[in-house]
Amino acid sequence: MKMTEFKFLYFFEGPDHRLVEIKILNDDLPRDKKYHWMLYNKQEQSFIKLTFSKMNETTRTFKEGILAFNDGSAQLKLGPEVIKMKNHSEHSVNPEFKLICHEYLSKIN
Repeated sequence: MKMTEFKFLYFFEGPDHRLVEIKILNDDLPRDKKYHWMLYNKQEQSFIKLTFSKMNETTRTFKEGILAFNDGSAQLKLGPEVIKMKNHSEHSVNPEFKLICHEYLSKIN
């Protein structure tokens, strides 16, 4: 299987979750297939794909909830649940998680 080339635009991590924005590096794809916000539950080892709605400099709004972040931290509100995470460099994503993301992307794209 050919590896889908992608890069991480945002990477947030907390004790139980990771939240990433991924851009697939394929100019032929439409925008809704190129950018993906994905929440990974570490305990369940599963993803929830968030449905992007709108953004500004420090927030992202999804059909499922809202993300507020700054250089150091992030808070994702999904209904009554609030997930607190730290903002990390996209370069700090470990190879194992990159592979997990690739496997998930190959299923949804």
